[in-house]
Amino acid sequence: MDWLLYFTFVFEVYCFLGWCLEEGYSYYIMGHFKKDGFLKGPFKPMYGFAICILIYFYYVREVSYISLAILFIVVPTLIEYISGHLLKKCFGKVYWDYSKIKYNFQGVICARFSICWAILVFFTLIILNPLIDHIYFDFLGVLSKVVPAIGIYMIIDTYFTVIQISYSKINAS
Repeated sequence: MDWLLYFTFVFEVYCFLGWCLEEGYSYYIMGHFKKDGFLKGPFKPMYGFAICILIYFYYVREVSYISLAILFIVVPTLIEYISGHLLKKCFGKVYWDYSKIKYNFQGVICARFSICWAILVFFTLIILNPLIDHIYFDFLGVLSKVVPAIGIYMIIDTYFTVIQISYSKINAS
């Protein structure tokens, strides 16, 4: 199996599904979609990174169920923590704030959402990812051309987003 293509595909799918999840959550909680996201396109990379790491441990390393249960909490929480701090430090942006939620750490992570991430990851790896795998294998020929194109789009989106935010940050100084 072409692991690079597979993990790139999985990354892109879960970046998009993460964006859908956040937009749906925002609409449910606030009655409207979010106005601001890091990337211009419909992608949330922290979801893609978290799931790729967990798929690696689940499928490739085949770790024990106890280790997996711990990873279901630790990996998404750690990625959320690192992402939150990088976005704030590098770009001066705060995209979420848990400071008013009980059992938070620095307003960037909290126990309630860590538990939610663990449940979501369990659902994703056990129920959703087998369907994603079927799509991957059924459409491998097409995906071998589409996945790199989407990856290039995401890289360009990230590049221009970083340039724009950096330029805005310099002008604000």
